Amino acid sequence: MPLIGHALVGWATALESQPKGHGRGGGTGTLFVPVVIAAAYFPDAFAQLGLLAGWPDASRAGHSLLLALVATPAVAAVVSAAGGFSYAKGLVVAGISIGLHDVLDILQSTDRQPLWPLADRPLALPRPLLPESPIGEAVVFGVLFLLYLGVARLRRRPGAGGEGRAPRGRLAWAGRIATAALVTLAVATHGLRGRRESQLEAARASIEQGDVRAGLLLLADAARWPSTARAGRVDYLRAEAYAARGERALAEEHYLRSRRADPAYFWSLADLALFYASGPEPADERRRRVLPLLERLRADHRAHSALPRVLARVERALGRPAGDLDKVPAPGP
Repeated sequence: MPLIGHALVGWATALESQPKGHGRGGGTGTLFVPVVIAAAYFPDAFAQLGLLAGWPDASRAGHSLLLALVATPAVAAVVSAAGGFSYAKGLVVAGISIGLHDVLDILQSTDRQPLWPLADRPLALPRPLLPESPIGEAVVFGVLFLLYLGVARLRRRPGAGGEGRAPRGRLAWAGRIATAALVTLAVATHGLRGRRESQLEAARASIEQGDVRAGLLLLADAARWPSTARAGRVDYLRAEAYAARGERALAEEHYLRSRRADPAYFWSLADLALFYASGPEPADERRRRVLPLLERLRADHRAHSALPRVLARVERALGRPAGDLDKVPAPGP
């Protein structure tokens, strides 16, 4: 997710929509900026709380149009109260804040599924249009935010007086502390997710090297809150580990979990096809289970560079006698 980007876009949305005299009338107005920034983070906050509560679909639900439609009216009530303006304007500000969050995630190619639960196909760009590293996105959004401030200053009417003056003293510090706390929490969560990603990659390396036990232990850490950004990756590697250890029932269970979490992930589909093709069942049964997966591979991943190699391996596995087949391949990239 664009960590800094969500904060700066939320800040710009707050500055653009704050009412005249913001901060002059009391303590409520001082929290308008952090409230709008919180609205800009809302899909991520919902997803992380859901994952913490043990709901596996929380990330998909949190970034869906369904949640946006359901949550916007409630968020609008808080926004309008903090800004001291009409509920109708609060709906607009809340809708823009939540909608821009999902748009930025898609521009960073984070495999969001906006039509969940009606459709499970992620909407991802071939290449991310926004930097994926925190430093890169901080530079891009920082420059854009400074440009926005410059344009906003130029638009300001001469002689506007003090109607838009920010609150002073304790009131000003309340808003600043709340804003800093929001950004700090987002940064800390992002850092923990980075650690989970490192644990996931270490688990992948262990499984590839044949140390399945160490890989499964690392995956248990990688699955802890906040889990990795890419859905289904922990279950995919667990499937590979159990398959390498010959525990086919557990392997199949986790392959299918990975498929449900991210139906667009090439390697979970490809390795599931290889897993079924190399099973102990009779050849006709194995072919019956594999053919729908091959059709999906050809339809959805025809441009993937590894597809010809995977299809060739599946056909070779299906052409061999049951019980005399290669081991399930090592995890894909």
